[in-house]
Amino acid sequence: MRHVHSFWFLLAFAAIAAIVLVSFLHKDLASEAPIVKIDNFLLGTLVEIQAWDEELDDSGLRRAIQQAFDEIRKVEREMSMNIAGSLVQKINESAGRAPAPVSPSVISVLDSARRVSELSGGAFDVTIGAVYRLWDFTSDDIARPPVESHARDLCRLGSASAFQPAARTAGVGSPTSRG
Repeated sequence: MRHVHSFWFLLAFAAIAAIVLVSFLHKDLASEAPIVKIDNFLLGTLVEIQAWDEELDDSGLRRAIQQAFDEIRKVEREMSMNIAGSLVQKINESAGRAPAPVSPSVISVLDSARRVSELSGGAFDVTIGAVYRLWDFTSDDIARPPVESHARDLCRLGSASAFQPAARTAGVGSPTSRG
């Protein structure tokens, strides 16, 4: 038993030593090349990208970072529930009626969300929109909603989604379960 503990101690020590060594090497590499850091508010949060490259100059790094932000903006335009005309907003607007046409990328995200929901036993739920709006996290004055609202809206979570990958359409069964 004593040898087992020694083995795990040595393994943990070796892992920590490797992490420390890599961090020192990483700092040395980073110190030779200029680091460019740019942040933007996208997808409802602060997104920061840091980059360095021994071959690219400052302006080349800035262009590369801006290209990455442009790709994130494409995702945001398509999948934001707060941007007018986004595919997610169209899904929400059609809630309780017919499913909305969506792109392959939205189908892929919804399929991943479905799998994560299954794997988590429902702890992750893409139909959380009813509770999200109930609490209004976008407001400066977040107030606790009435308990009656909790019970009513929690019952709507996980409501049947009209998710049809072959037809490239998606929707939610109830206007109050919009995500």
